Amino acid sequence: MPTTTNRNTNPGGPELNHYLMAARPGSWLILSLTLLIVAMALVWSFLGTMKTTIAVTGVKQGAHFTGYLKPKDSISLQSGMTVDYQGEMAGILVSRGTASIDAADIVASMDNAYYSDQLQLNPYNVEIKIDLDPGVCPDGVIVLEIVLAQTRPFDFLMN
Repeated sequence: MPTTTNRNTNPGGPELNHYLMAARPGSWLILSLTLLIVAMALVWSFLGTMKTTIAVTGVKQGAHFTGYLKPKDSISLQSGMTVDYQGEMAGILVSRGTASIDAADIVASMDNAYYSDQLQLNPYNVEIKIDLDPGVCPDGVIVLEIVLAQTRPFDFLMN
């Protein structure tokens, strides 16, 4: 006559024929999506870039752009920096002025009253000159972004 302990240690019986579910299909879907998001973040951290920019408002005529910034904002600018228009590279910074210009003097020197009204001038400004690709953006008052630095997210981990 079998005892209770023999029945529990006996391999076999109806329990071996039951289907064992390790994980539900929904769990596999969540795991797959999580791994996909982590993989995409890793790829972006190596291949993606983050830009540090400063916006400058000015007047574009043909291939030339003249904009104005606060003196403290223009200190870090150097000739040769790239310039973006709506996320696309549009030109190169040619020069930045060394002296501050009064806003009233800038307005008085402009031929177009509409342009002078659209410029967001500070009491004192530094003149910024940029050479642009003529077909990238329209003539008139526009806002450009001067790229101060480009960094890959992975570089933050290495520093």
